Amino acid sequence: MSSSYARLNVENTRESLLDGQMTTGVATAGGISQSIKATFPYPVSVTSVTIAPLHKNPIVWDPKSGNSGTLQYSQDNKHWTTVGTIAYVEMQQQKIEIDNITAKYWRLHHNG
Repeated sequence: MSSSYARLNVENTRESLLDGQMTTGVATAGGISQSIKATFPYPVSVTSVTIAPLHKNPIVWDPKSGNSGTLQYSQDNKHWTTVGTIAYVEMQQQKIEIDNITAKYWRLHHNG
C-alpha cells in the first residue's frame, strides 16, 4: 500500500483499510493528481472495491475530498485504465462493481 503523501495523520496501512472503521484508513494530501495505490506481487482478479469516506480530521481531510475520483488498474504501472468513479455518500460505504479484471496495480486516483 502506498500513498503519494505519507505524512498525513492517517494510518496508511493495509489493516486500516480492512478494519471497517471510517476513522482509520489511508489518504493523500490533496492537490493535483493524487493516488492511493495497491501493488500486488502478481496480478489479482478484482470484481469490486468497497470504499468509504475517511472521517478523521476534517480540517486536514474533508470526507468529500475523494468525490469524483476514479478506480483504475494497470498492467505496467505506467498506463492506467479507469473502471469506476467515486461518488461521495455521507457515512456510507460505496461498492464499485467492475468486470472481472486481473491486474498487478490498482489505485484510487483523483485529479483534484
